[in-house]
Amino acid sequence: MATARQRFPMRLERCALPFLAICGGLPRWSYVEVGPQDLLLRFGWAFAATIPRDEIEFVRPARWSPLVGLGWRVTLNGSIGLIGSLAGVVEIGLRRRRLFRLAVLPWPTRRLFVSLQDPEAFLHALTSLPSPS
Repeated sequence: MATARQRFPMRLERCALPFLAICGGLPRWSYVEVGPQDLLLRFGWAFAATIPRDEIEFVRPARWSPLVGLGWRVTLNGSIGLIGSLAGVVEIGLRRRRLFRLAVLPWPTRRLFVSLQDPEAFLHALTSLPSPS
């Protein structure tokens, strides 16, 4: 069983970097890590969360509406978006609603969207690891 963590940098549009930098959304602090037991999401200082892999129901490619925008987002249907680009977006669906913090705002959700530089490799890494015991 693999024990190493794999890091997948978030895709961040150059034109959005000045805005994203306000909350630390710079490349070195914006990533998703896949481990054998959990998933770590980090988007600057405004968002950091660890999700046990057995709480993940599905992961899949997704679209993010330009009307919702870039950055740290919450939607009317209760989703959280960690979006640095409209390209490379994946959806992470959870088995049950869970409380996350966006900066100081608590937000319950079962759906997170993240823009990644290599979404296909992320999907492969997450689905190819054995299920945690």
